[in-house]
Amino acid sequence: MGFHYFLGMPMILEAEASLTAQNQITIPAPVRKILHLRGGESRVKFQILPEEGRVMVVRVEPADEAQEDPALEPFLDLLRMDMIKHPRRISRFPSTLLKKARSLVKGVQVDLDGPLAGED
Repeated sequence: MGFHYFLGMPMILEAEASLTAQNQITIPAPVRKILHLRGGESRVKFQILPEEGRVMVVRVEPADEAQEDPALEPFLDLLRMDMIKHPRRISRFPSTLLKKARSLVKGVQVDLDGPLAGED
């Protein structure tokens, strides 16, 4: 681990980690401390800057976690694969069903950006 300071630049902390045979790394203790990471609780994301050949490790804030549904991506992949394998199953949504759905929600106000109440 090393600290570097260049005139006019913030201090840079460096910490090394080894890649295991299973392609895993342990986030070094100084990085965990600075990012306030807790094992089994915290999440990080990797932001890749390919033109610079760099990867940044960023703490995922709890609000970000709440917005991510872990089942959504696998579900969308399942739909995509089904559409590729069975394109003949794809059909137009019946207009009669659309009219019925619209009549059921007519006059209902929805704030898609608002928080859900307990009964929602």
